[in-house]
Amino acid sequence: MVWFGGGWRSVVWTVAALGAVYAVVALSVLRTRTGRDVRRPPAGAGDADDGGAAGRSLVRRAVGALAGVVTAPAMLALAVLAFAASAASWGVRAYAVVLLTDGYGFAEGPANLVATAMFVVGAGLILAGGVLSDRVGAGPVLLGGFAGLAALAAGLATGALPLLVAAAATVLLYGGVTVSRPARSKLTDALAGQGDVGKSFALVTVGISLGGAVAPPAFGWVVERTTVGVAFAGVSAVAVAAALLTVAVLRLGEEASMGSPTAAD
Repeated sequence: MVWFGGGWRSVVWTVAALGAVYAVVALSVLRTRTGRDVRRPPAGAGDADDGGAAGRSLVRRAVGALAGVVTAPAMLALAVLAFAASAASWGVRAYAVVLLTDGYGFAEGPANLVATAMFVVGAGLILAGGVLSDRVGAGPVLLGGFAGLAALAAGLATGALPLLVAAAATVLLYGGVTVSRPARSKLTDALAGQGDVGKSFALVTVGISLGGAVAPPAFGWVVERTTVGVAFAGVSAVAVAAALLTVAVLRLGEEASMGSPTAAD
C-alpha cells in the first residue's frame, strides 16, 4: 500500500476492512457449518437449583483443573518451549529486513521483497509441517525445524554470506519456526490429559504471547547496543535452546505416559 502512495493510514484501513470481512465470514461459517453441540452448552449445564453455589463450584473445579495442568512438568516444559519458539520467531520477523540492509547492504526495497518471500514460504511450510508431523511424528519435526533455524540464523549472523546466499537463507529462515507449529500443536494435544486439552493449549498460548512481548524489545536492545549480527546469533542460540527443550518435553511426556494408570491397573 505504501508503495502505491496510499500512506500508512490506507494500510491501517485496509487491515481493518480485511478484519471485518474475516469476522463476517467466520461468523457465517460458525452458524451454518458448525453443529449446535459446539455452539451451545450441553443440555442442563446451567440448571442447578442454587446458581450461585453451582457457579462457585464451577470456578473451584476450573481452578483445580488449571492448577493440575500448570504443575504438570511436561506441560510446563512445553509452555517454555512455546516461549522460546515465539521469541525466535519474533526476532526473525522484526529484524530480518534490518539484517539484510545493515548486515549485507541490501537496499530497503529488495530487502522488503525478500522478507515478503520469507513469510510466503513460511506459510507454505506450515502445511509441510502438518504432513510431516502426521507421517514421522511431532518430535523429529520440532527438532528439525529448530536445527534448521539455528543453522540459518548462525550463518546469517556472520555477515559473510554471498548476497544471493544470504537472500535465500533469509527466505528459508522463518520456515524453521513455522514448520514446527503443527508439530507443537500435535504434541500439546498428545500430552494433555483427558478433559484438559483446552487448558493445555491455553497454557502454551501464554508462552507464545510472552515470547512475542519479550523478544522484539530484547532483540532491539541488542541491535542498538551491538549489531544486528549479534542479535541473530541470539536467535540461533534461542533456537538451540528450543531444540533442547523439545528433547526435555519428549522425555517428560514419555515418563508421564509410563507413570499414568491404564485400564488394567
